[in-house]
Amino acid sequence: MDIETADSFNAFLALEEGLVSKGRIYRGVSNENYELIPKIGRIEYRSQYSVENEKFLLHVFKSRAIRYIQYQPTSELEWLALAQHHGLPTRLLDWSFSPLVALFFAVLGDTPNNGAVYTRYLSRGELPENQDNPFAFTERYKYYPPHISARIPAQSALFTIEPDPIMPMDGDEIVKIVIPQAAKKEIQRRLYELGITYETLFPDLDGISAYWDWRIRNNIGGWKP
Repeated sequence: MDIETADSFNAFLALEEGLVSKGRIYRGVSNENYELIPKIGRIEYRSQYSVENEKFLLHVFKSRAIRYIQYQPTSELEWLALAQHHGLPTRLLDWSFSPLVALFFAVLGDTPNNGAVYTRYLSRGELPENQDNPFAFTERYKYYPPHISARIPAQSALFTIEPDPIMPMDGDEIVKIVIPQAAKKEIQRRLYELGITYETLFPDLDGISAYWDWRIRNNIGGWKP
């Protein structure tokens, strides 16, 4: 894994410009120590992890979610994407086609940690024919979820299906761009100026509230009477 550092918005753009290639995907994390591992594989779930338990979680989600949903998934993979979207630990890993969306998540909040943007090229490939069982994949694939939420197109979102969810993604093709904590505030403001905000990436009531909470706490704009 190649590790770079971008201590400003312009430095990030300069690094990213040298990486651009068709098929590149991006993932932002607020702590540079976070690995490329899906939620179900993280340390807090590791002691209880098994494929059987993972399948059971999805089964329970399906049985209890049906009364709340408007979109009806048509496959197990779509069900898993819906569960992932609503916070269930799964073997799906969130990515974006947009480096600026990933940068937003890397500088999110007021944590004392450095953030990071991971990026890699991953060929689109084609999902195996008639393969809608997410637990049967033996290779990593990109997965383009249906637009079950307005957040998915707003964030240019996609997933990777991780065949071994307790094994962090690694390799020479991955670039990790570290964002120092001291640069986060300045980058947040630059993203705001470019329209990359809570309100645009989370086009719902939660996004509106988070956006105005951020503006008030950071004294952004002439909103005071």
